[in-house]
Amino acid sequence: MQAQNTCRLESTTGPCFLSPTYLTDALGNLKAIFPAKSELYLAEKLQCSNGDLQQTVLSILHEQDPGDTQDAFELPLCTVREPPDKSLARYQAKMVSHSPRRQLITVQRSSNNIITDVLKEYKRGSFDIQKVPDVEFIGEEGIDAKGLTREFSHIMMSCLREGKGGIAFFEGEMDHLLPVHCAAYVASNYFSYVGKMIAHSVLHSGIGMVGLSRALCTLLITSNMERAMLDITVSDVPDVELRATVEKIQNAQADEDLHLTESELLLLTEAGFANEILTVANKYRACQRLMTHLVFRARREEIDQMRDGMESVSLISFLQISEACWKVVFPASSDVQINAEAFLDRISNASLAGLSSRESETMEWLRKYVREVEDGIEAEADEGTLSSLPSMAEVTQFVVGHPYLPSEQINIAFGPGPFPDPDACFLSITLPNFHGSYKEFRQAMNIAITSQHVGFGRG
Repeated sequence: MQAQNTCRLESTTGPCFLSPTYLTDALGNLKAIFPAKSELYLAEKLQCSNGDLQQTVLSILHEQDPGDTQDAFELPLCTVREPPDKSLARYQAKMVSHSPRRQLITVQRSSNNIITDVLKEYKRGSFDIQKVPDVEFIGEEGIDAKGLTREFSHIMMSCLREGKGGIAFFEGEMDHLLPVHCAAYVASNYFSYVGKMIAHSVLHSGIGMVGLSRALCTLLITSNMERAMLDITVSDVPDVELRATVEKIQNAQADEDLHLTESELLLLTEAGFANEILTVANKYRACQRLMTHLVFRARREEIDQMRDGMESVSLISFLQISEACWKVVFPASSDVQINAEAFLDRISNASLAGLSSRESETMEWLRKYVREVEDGIEAEADEGTLSSLPSMAEVTQFVVGHPYLPSEQINIAFGPGPFPDPDACFLSITLPNFHGSYKEFRQAMNIAITSQHVGFGRG
């Protein structure tokens, strides 16, 4: 007998029956999107839409702003229930231009002026971030079929984060980075371009900028300072002296420990802590005011410009309905650390079907090699610069084009040559079926990866 509590979401003119499980899940998703709406209101809207979650969200949004026809809200809103890789793929399919003309990007790899050059193209209006990139590295023969795009995105995000090229857009420690407060940058709308660079990387390589402050990411996406304040830590204050002031107040054990200098008292007043005497009883509120001021309010215009730049391709709107993708777009450094088992798990089982005994042995050598790389196990043969043991990040970049594991699987093939041959465009690597011992295989892997994890060979 067929179960009676299934929910059919086919087009129909009559009301559909919603199972209790589906109703609970759907209402949970709707409550996350519209926290100010009552559960009864959301349930009625869901019922009127015949259980269609996307249509329910569109209906509520239309009530809130009937004139808002922004493409962002045409995204498939089932992304709130999908794994992040599928949600991101839907977003990319929606926002990437399908024009046959690609965006040519010519890059001098050794240049320290990549960010400056990209800024010039944005200001001229000649850079369309929605077009599929066609990256050319000057002096290299690689043809871009996504591999070079991933590598360019990684270089661009690294230069942006590290302030290469004489323009420092961010300050602070890794995982606590904030936009610098600079009136000249704001006047030139630079942080809007920074937001577009991040969006460009997300659109075409699937990852944004590593190392931003968690509190900043929350504020960028939600525009809700109260929610973002929950993520603030003292480490988010980039200036060492100002951070010491916050810690001095935070660590005070008695009122006698709270003797502040004139400049520290002025800072408290600027932060909105005024007309009351600082005591141990109210020190945490004072610290909260200080950190909110130093992290958010002092750089409000920079943050607003970054948000506008990302929203130029509806990235913020997408993240508001797909919280699972926050760590993909704004990963912490710990989120992108690669271990051997995670790398090996990405290898496609289909590409390992029907291996010969020789190929199976080579595959076992690869597994052993990757685990030794993670453990940093050196061997006597690892002599010289080119044959030294690489890092897991370099192994990944050799295969993929950037030092982050892809959501897609890595394909393995086998060839007669002495060295591994990666094709980052198609996430594949041809292993050498040439060597008679693991020692020879390991040395060949070391040489190839150490000398070619950047540059031609990425695809």
